[in-house]
Amino acid sequence: MKRICVSRSLESQLKTFIGGRGIDIEVVSSSYDSSNDILIDESGDQRQESNLRILYKGGFISCNNAWGLADMLGMSFSQMGALLDHLDVKIKQCQLGCF
Repeated sequence: MKRICVSRSLESQLKTFIGGRGIDIEVVSSSYDSSNDILIDESGDQRQESNLRILYKGGFISCNNAWGLADMLGMSFSQMGALLDHLDVKIKQCQLGCF
């Protein structure tokens, strides 16, 4: 099972959000294993670029990377979009011209 690692302050909120959407991902506040896990970092002061391993809360991600991340986590694109909205992650370089 894929894991999303978050700070303790975000853990409960994200578990509720993901659980309410039937997404099969474990949310933990324990140590991050860069080979398997996705990290949600909420420490940035400005919009930072997210990638396939780190999502910066309040940051941005390319559409292509968002699709790849959804695939890695076994999520639909609409579930990934909802997660990105929840984390205030903006989508850039949209392949469909929607964002």
